[in-house]
Formats: sequence, C-alpha cells, structure tokens
Amino acid sequence: ARLEGELAAAQAEVSRLEGELAAEEAEVARLEGELVTAEGEISTLQADLAAAQAEVATLETDLAAAQSEVLRLEGELAATQAEVSALSEELSIIRSPRHFASLAALTSWLAQDDTDTRYASRMNNEKSFILQVRALRDGYLLPAWFIPGFTGNLAYIGNNIYYIWAADDSVDIFDTGWASIPSRPLPLE
Repeated sequence: ARLEGELAAAQAEVSRLEGELAAEEAEVARLEGELVTAEGEISTLQADLAAAQAEVATLETDLAAAQSEVLRLEGELAATQAEVSALSEELSIIRSPRHFASLAALTSWLAQDDTDTRYASRMNNEKSFILQVRALRDGYLLPAWFIPGFTGNLAYIGNNIYYIWAADDSVDIFDTGWASIPSRPLPLE
C-alpha cells in the first residue's frame, strides 16, 4: 500500500510535470511565433530604413544642387544690382545735366573726348550734335548752335558763353557779362 501510494504520488508528480512541460512548450511555441513576427517587423523596418536612407541621400543631393543654384542666382542678383545701380547713376547724370564748372573742366573734357577725330569725316553740323550727345552722356550741357556759315556748340560757364568748334575742339569766348545761371538748370524733382 505504501508503494502503491508512492506510485500514485509519483504518477501525480509525472502528470504535474507533464502539464508544466506542456505549458512550457506552449510558451516556447508562443515565444517562437513572437520571434518570427518580430524578425518580420525587423526586416520590414530595415527595408524602410534603407528606403529612407536612399531618400535622404537623394534629398541631400537635391539640397546641394539647390544651394549651388542659390549661390549662382545670388551672384547674378549682385551683378544685376550693380548694373542697375550703375545704370541708375548714369540715368541720374543724364536726367540732370549740368554746365561745366570752369573753362579748365571744359577743355579737359574736350581733350579726353574724341569726337573731332573719331567723326572727322562727318559734316561739322553733325559733329556738333554728336558732341552735344556725348557731353550729355557724361552729364554736361553743350548744346549745338547754328548760324549761317557757322556751326558748333555753346558752353555757359559763370558769366561767360564759350563757343566750341566741334571739328577741332577749339574754344573761343562768345560773349561775356551774362548773369550767372545755376549749374544744373533743372535738377531732378
């Protein structure tokens, strides 16, 4: 009876251990399933990461190209702004021309101007208009003037009027005693 009791106790222990083993095997199976699922998720995440890294590389390339384009456009903008500034200054000079400040300033300007040599083959009246335009481009008033048999340009300096012969840049006094006029007859408004 004692052995039968021990056998029954041993069989009960075996049953209990078999139940624990079955529970452990079920837990292992569940964990193996979770592992397979986790490995699948890891694989998916790794693929997503690779795709994201490729997208980042593409975006970095696009960004570098865009930054290069921005630098190029900024350079163009700076050049254009400098050109606009120069043209604005030139336009201001042309829109508000002035009389020569002195006879020395007039003769100096005529010395650097090449209308008399560059357009030597042109008629004197044409040279006078060319000289007038070239003076205006430099911001000076040097109007063309005609009377029968004479053509040239006039310069108002202080109280005097000077006659400029466009054919050879010579300067003669034309009239004196005039009332002084403003350097810029019509300044910009």
